[in-house]
Amino acid sequence: GDGPTIVLTYSASTAVRAGLLAAGFWVGVGVGTGHKAETTIALTEAAVPLYPKLQLLGTEWLQRWERSGARFPYGVEAAEEAQIEKLIRTHRQFSEALKVK
Repeated sequence: GDGPTIVLTYSASTAVRAGLLAAGFWVGVGVGTGHKAETTIALTEAAVPLYPKLQLLGTEWLQRWERSGARFPYGVEAAEEAQIEKLIRTHRQFSEALKVK
């Protein structure tokens, strides 16, 4: 359904976060665990208001992603890269971040 959904992963990799963003999730920084400094939390838009203290990835992350050598999830075909770039660059998470700051 369209209810709130949350996905937790130990990964904090740029490629994983990019894939979650391209899939339409809102992506934030999760609490570190073990030797990991941080993890990743992905939410559907309906779940975002339930986690008001979650640090969502912002424009700083987007700028780092632009420079990254691992911008796309593993296995993405070159022909799909432009569409993924568009999905990430136009994600409402980043336009909302611009409004807040």
